[in-house]
Amino acid sequence: MLSNNNPPTFIRAIKLPKVMEHSTFAKSTIYKLIKEGKFPKPFHISARRTVWDEQEVMDYIAACKEAS
Repeated sequence: MLSNNNPPTFIRAIKLPKVMEHSTFAKSTIYKLIKEGKFPKPFHISARRTVWDEQEVMDYIAACKEAS
């Protein structure tokens, strides 16, 4: 049940090809960075569909830009 304390947040779910397009990383690099805890983790929206929160991916890219 949803709590009335916090309004629901909008999540734009994106699939791997869009994550690769945004980050310019190869699939293997994305999963390597996830394993190292350095890239946003995907989540399942069904038994066979894994997606990422687009805002988390964009925040990661912005943090990389700030660090450089």
